Amino acid sequence: MEQTVAEHKRRKQKGKRELDFSGLPVEQIVHELPESERFCPCCDSKMHACGHDVYRRELTVIPAQFKVTEHLQTAYSCRNCEKISDEAIPMLKSQVPKPVIRGSGVASPSLLAYIAHQKYVLALPLYRQEQEFKRLGLNLPRQNMANWMIYVCKYIQPICDAMKAQLLAHQVLCADETSVQVLSEPGKTPQSGSYMWLYRTSGNAKNAIVLYEYQPDRCHHRPADFLEGWTGYLHCDGFNGYKKLKNVTVIGCWEHARRYFTDILKTLPESSQTKSEALRGKQFCDRLFMLEREYAKLSPDDNFKARYEARLKKSKTVMNEFFDWAKNSSALPQSAVGQAVNYAKKQRVYLEHVLLDGRLELSNNRAERSVKPFVIGRKNWMFADTVGGVNASAALYSLIETAKENGLHPFDYLEFVFKTVPNLDLADPLLPSSNCYPGMRRYCARWNDLYGAVERLPGLLGILALPLVGLLFPHYREIIDRDNEPDEPIDEPVTGEPDYDPDGAIEGGGDGYVMPPKTGANYNALFAALMLMLLSGGAAVLLLRKRREEDGE
Repeated sequence: MEQTVAEHKRRKQKGKRELDFSGLPVEQIVHELPESERFCPCCDSKMHACGHDVYRRELTVIPAQFKVTEHLQTAYSCRNCEKISDEAIPMLKSQVPKPVIRGSGVASPSLLAYIAHQKYVLALPLYRQEQEFKRLGLNLPRQNMANWMIYVCKYIQPICDAMKAQLLAHQVLCADETSVQVLSEPGKTPQSGSYMWLYRTSGNAKNAIVLYEYQPDRCHHRPADFLEGWTGYLHCDGFNGYKKLKNVTVIGCWEHARRYFTDILKTLPESSQTKSEALRGKQFCDRLFMLEREYAKLSPDDNFKARYEARLKKSKTVMNEFFDWAKNSSALPQSAVGQAVNYAKKQRVYLEHVLLDGRLELSNNRAERSVKPFVIGRKNWMFADTVGGVNASAALYSLIETAKENGLHPFDYLEFVFKTVPNLDLADPLLPSSNCYPGMRRYCARWNDLYGAVERLPGLLGILALPLVGLLFPHYREIIDRDNEPDEPIDEPVTGEPDYDPDGAIEGGGDGYVMPPKTGANYNALFAALMLMLLSGGAAVLLLRKRREEDGE
């Protein structure tokens, strides 16, 4: 008799999770006894320090520090001409990098990157930054900071244009939009709605690109203008404006369909949830997402063919069952369950489009995650004053989110851009998706974890090999001398299951049995392997440490 076990989730392991400090500098504070207490309690002799124990490890914070940087231009003159020439003496001056903002004696690349990082990464409005600067003894008006953010857009916009060209080269994209309030916009009242549109690459892209674009309304021709001339698959929600795009296959979002049922269950008591039709609809959607987790383990071959075939075999059946259930549902049209079922039936064509290609995804969560930083920032700074300000926000959010998607630290990347762009004409090498930032900090700690794991593995092998080499070396010469003695034939078969040569082809085998291999030869190979482990472990540690120093980790 078969017994069905209900699906359950493994409990999270309780306890402290040790932090990884491998990428941080270490400062040691040595605590010592006073001179008057360094005497032996037994013989009263003076004692000496014989070692140190790490009593505890603490994480120390150094607040933001500011300094004044002066750029000195060196002038050069000719000593010989000063002595013999009666005319004007030739002078040469050293080259000085161009400032980010001409005429501003304050705005350095690092300061601009710091202000942008505080506002667009940490969602700290400019008026709060102004207050913090005052507490640090600096008078930086918020109006100046706002003007700086708008000014640097002339450097950022060419990079965003190059990012857009690369974005439209992909066949699978994601889109989403969210509202934003602009106070001073010609022809519009401050209360009227405006929108920030988001376009980004899908999960199959090698280098992710995230682009924000501000538009004063939510008309369907806004995405049509942005995607002009583009054909492919577009992940989006149920907004009708996307469905009017020409030569574009709209992919519906199953997460939106499931969310209708999930929201209903949140309003019901637990005793009523098991009898609700909303639970039945949610279970269908959960089965689809569970299958997607299984497909994620498949090898991503050309165009994700394996996932495409698995969906046709399994997911399509679940979808058909779901829509058959929705078609026969007895829920009233105006009820919450009826509205959820009606949404799924209206979106059926677009929801089933996920079966067209293995590169497609079941939900549009990727775009929603990318638009969330803007939503969090909007809750803090609430509105934009001018169109120039909201366009600056769109450009800076595009660079920052793309940098984060590609593993770059946003502050380091912005500082690099502000240092380089005023003295450079090309924008392509500065794209966040370019692999030209070897010394830049990574945004995620996984890079430090990877370095640490790879660095520790060969060192561990070397440590394990060292005692084995020490144990084997004293017996190594004895084994070699013994194996140099002439071999004696084996007259009796070896016990167990020896290799048998029926023709007696191997000389000295005796009764056709093969001679056992020499023990010394085995030890030779083992000794050489251990020495190789020891040497390679040390070399790997040195090389990886040098690599980490070069990468600034």
